[in-house]
Amino acid sequence: MRKRFFERFYYGWFIVFIGALGVFFSGPGQTYSNSMFVDEYIKEFDWSRSEVSSLYSIATLVAGFIMMGVGRFIDRFGNVR
Repeated sequence: MRKRFFERFYYGWFIVFIGALGVFFSGPGQTYSNSMFVDEYIKEFDWSRSEVSSLYSIATLVAGFIMMGVGRFIDRFGNVR
């Protein structure tokens, strides 16, 4: 007897799909909104465009490494409710 689609569908894949959509739609917003202020950063701090871009890249990498540490911390101690 064939199982119905929802009986054999693993719910975790739905969560992965929704999470991927969230990452996909939040990433460009951060990047595009930051790019609106690049000229202001250049004028205000007297930086070059490459310095602003380098700082943004470094900050993104540092945030990624911090998120790995935060994830490990939450896995170890749990979240606070």
